[in-house]
Amino acid sequence: MAQDQMLLQWQETGCHMAVLFDSTGRFVTITHEYAQYAPAPTGCMAVMSLLIVIMGIIATALFRLL
Repeated sequence: MAQDQMLLQWQETGCHMAVLFDSTGRFVTITHEYAQYAPAPTGCMAVMSLLIVIMGIIATALFRLL
């Protein structure tokens, strides 16, 4: 993306999240989030939390390679 930023997205039925990282791999903001609350797919929020951690690890590793 512009200014060497990275947008990582995750989507599943009833859930969508887009997270923006800056050129150093640091979290900037959640640009989009959506969750269908009634009824939510099994494990949706737990998976989204785990995904945020994994995306941070991936972004850090990618920026160290640059």
